[in-house]
Amino acid sequence: MTEVTNNEQVTPEVEQEIPSIDISGTCVLVDFSQGKFSGRKLDRQQSDQLNYAKNAERGASQVIKDIMDTSPPYIAINSLIQANGAKYRSLTLPHTTKGTRVCPNANLDKLQQFISEAEVEFWKLVDDVIADYDETKVRSRSRLGDLHKDSDFPDISVVRSKYHFDYSYEPYPTMGNFFLDSANRQHQAIMDNFKENEAKNKQRGVLYLMDGLKKILVPITQLANKQRLSDSLIENAQEFVEQLSTLNVTNNPEIENARKMLDAVIRGVNMDDIRADEQYKKSISDKASYILDQFKDSF
Repeated sequence: MTEVTNNEQVTPEVEQEIPSIDISGTCVLVDFSQGKFSGRKLDRQQSDQLNYAKNAERGASQVIKDIMDTSPPYIAINSLIQANGAKYRSLTLPHTTKGTRVCPNANLDKLQQFISEAEVEFWKLVDDVIADYDETKVRSRSRLGDLHKDSDFPDISVVRSKYHFDYSYEPYPTMGNFFLDSANRQHQAIMDNFKENEAKNKQRGVLYLMDGLKKILVPITQLANKQRLSDSLIENAQEFVEQLSTLNVTNNPEIENARKMLDAVIRGVNMDDIRADEQYKKSISDKASYILDQFKDSF
């Protein structure tokens, strides 16, 4: 209602709804998971003996045996799984808490190429793990001594069944495609829930990128106090900045501003120059600290 005060008309301001950013045409939803044989076994008998000897309650401590850590292909596939997960996360954004992630269309070719190559290497190493399984049992007997039990090693078919390499793509949902045959009131409630979750998922992606920026910036701000410097420090930062334009699918201005500032600091920088010049090292560190301070309320 319009209010009148001292014969002057005052029209209350109406808060305008901020239009939703539709990223359905520029992104897809992806799922990627890898399964592995744990290679670890709980020894209940040894656990009970340890707790009894130490006057501890039953279950207070556990004896866990690494039964596969003498297998080179088993160690290699665990490293591959970890590296695959890191690469997948570098090309995508979090979407839900259940593991589904968002891939910008600009990264789809890179993602599919990575998955195709990783899948071939993954299954080759699985075959190697299986081929080495009997020898692993022999080596485990020497390594574990009296802790070794043949029963700790399941049938080879069970070991293979623990490995899986799965991925899938789905269209990013849009409000226009969300059709429901239901009563208006029910429909509105579901649509409101959809909007709310969509907003949360997009915000999750923004927070993920801001957290990534912070993780990149903090070690650079500490350069001045470090004597041993890894080449990956600047290389990782440069790779992250390169991906940031693609991953910023909502065109968040803060992320773009921070990206431009960080890019200006680390473009063309290499660790050899930093190691050779203390003043240069301090300059890079100070510039990173300035960026961190500018966006401290967003991290």
